[in-house]
Amino acid sequence: MNEKILLQMRFSFENEKKARVASSALEPGFFGKHEKRARTLANIKKNILAFSVSAEDLGALKASMLSCAKSVALTKAII
Repeated sequence: MNEKILLQMRFSFENEKKARVASSALEPGFFGKHEKRARTLANIKKNILAFSVSAEDLGALKASMLSCAKSVALTKAII
């Protein structure tokens, strides 16, 4: 039995438009077929960009979480 580990993160933006711009900018890096041990899903509700990361192991979860957090921080700084 292969259990998954789940992590949810939420990032707030000034408005929904900026959250959508950030999601579009981040999409190619997170939502491709290259993810072998982890999977990232995004959802926007008003000005909140939420990510759900599921992984097969803690190492994959940590790598995906750090990548996501750093990418969002950079995107927020650019916006």
